[in-house]
Amino acid sequence: MKQKNVSFKKFRRNTIFVSSVIAAFIFLHKIFVSVSVPANVLSHNHDDHKPVTVGCYFMPIEIGVSSKINRIKRLPIYDEDRYPSKRQMPWTEESEESQQKLRDSKRYKKLSSVASMDKGCKIRYDWQKQYHPNCNPVHENEFTKFFAESNTGVDENLRLVANGYYRDVWKVPEKDNSREWVACKTLRYKHMYTNRNFDRHRRDALLTEQTSASPFVVDMYAHCVNTMYSEFASEGSLSDIIWPPEGEESKLSMKARVGLALEAAKGLADIQFVDGARDASIAHTDITTSQFLLFNGSLKLNDFNRARFIAFKPKKGTPCPFTVSNNPGKFRSPEEYDYTDETEKVDVYSLGNVFYSLLTEKWPFAEFTDEEAQAKIQNGERPVLGMENSTDPFVQVLKNTIHLSWTHDASERPSSKDLVSYLEKEIDRLNDSK
Repeated sequence: MKQKNVSFKKFRRNTIFVSSVIAAFIFLHKIFVSVSVPANVLSHNHDDHKPVTVGCYFMPIEIGVSSKINRIKRLPIYDEDRYPSKRQMPWTEESEESQQKLRDSKRYKKLSSVASMDKGCKIRYDWQKQYHPNCNPVHENEFTKFFAESNTGVDENLRLVANGYYRDVWKVPEKDNSREWVACKTLRYKHMYTNRNFDRHRRDALLTEQTSASPFVVDMYAHCVNTMYSEFASEGSLSDIIWPPEGEESKLSMKARVGLALEAAKGLADIQFVDGARDASIAHTDITTSQFLLFNGSLKLNDFNRARFIAFKPKKGTPCPFTVSNNPGKFRSPEEYDYTDETEKVDVYSLGNVFYSLLTEKWPFAEFTDEEAQAKIQNGERPVLGMENSTDPFVQVLKNTIHLSWTHDASERPSSKDLVSYLEKEIDRLNDSK
C-alpha cells in the first residue's frame, strides 16, 4: 500500500510538471503566432501599417558563453518618446484572437499573395505561389555597430552602399570579425509594410532561389519578409564598366563587349525559362545596365521584385498577357509605354538597350526628356547606333543583335533564348575565322 502511495505521488508530480510545460508552451505559442502570421493574412484594414513587435529580453549568465530568456514582453509601440514614429499598427487582444482563428481556418492556405489573373488563366508552377523564408541567418547580424574593434584596430563593420526604389543595400560582414562581405537588402524606411511590398520581395526571393543553379544569376544566402542576403558585388555593375569614374576611359574591347552581351542574354534566359521550361513563365520588367552585377569579370542578373509570373490558359496552352501600371524612363518597350498587353518580350527590348549602351557608351535618347523619348519609341524611332565605317566584325554582331531586340512588334521580336543562340553562333564563327 505504501509503495502504491509513493508511485501515485510521483505520478502526480510528473503530471503537474508536464502540465506546466504544456501551459508555458501554449502561452509562448500564442504570443509568437500573433507575429509570425504571413503578411498576406493581415487584415485589410491594417494593410498600410507596421506589424506589432514582440521582444525577448536575455539575461547574461556568463559573458560570451550563453544566456537565458529573462522575460518576454510586448514592446511599447505607442511610446512616442522611445519610438517617435507615426507609422504604428493598431493591435488589440481582439486582433490577436482573430489572427489566431484565421491561422487555424480553412481559408489560410487560400490567402497567399498571388497576382490577380484574367478568367481562364492559371499559374504555371505551384512554386510561384509559395514562400520559403529562413529568418534566423537574417537576425544573426547586428545593425547597430558601424565600426567594430579587431586585432588591427577599428574596422568598418557596416555600410549603406546603394539603394533602389524599394530597398536599401548594405555591405555587411559574412560573420563576426570577417572581412568577407555579403549584401543585405532592407525595405527603405520611407516605404510602409504592405501586402504588395511583401509579395514583390517574396517573388524576388523565389526567383533567386529557383535559379540558384544558374551562373548568370546572383546567389542568395537568406531572406525574411522584405530582407535578403546575397552575394556582394565588390566590382560594381555593368554600368560601372561602361561608364567608369570621371577621368577614366573604358578599356573594354568590342570582343569583350559582345561576350558581356552574351552573359546578359543568358542571365535573362535563365530567369524567363526557369528550370529549362519550353515556354517563358517569368518577365523581369526592369532590365537595365545596373541590374547586371560583376563577379570576377562576369555578369549576374539580380533584382526581381518587379517581376511578373506569366500565367497560361490550360485549354489553349497559350500564355496570358499582363500589364504593369507604371512604366517610367526611357529603357522600356513600345507596348509598355502604350500600356497594352505585355509578354516576356518587354525584357528583350530592354536588353537591346543594354546592348546599345555597351556599344556606344550612351544612354538611349539621353538628349531627350522621358516624355519625348517615350513618344519616339512608341512611334517606332530608335537611337542612332553610329559606327557605320567600323570594320570590327564584333561591332556588326552587336549592332545586329540590337536591331533584333528592338523589333517593334513584340510577336515578331526574338526571345532571349534566340538571342543567346545568335550570339553564341556569331562568337564561334568569328573565333573560328582567325
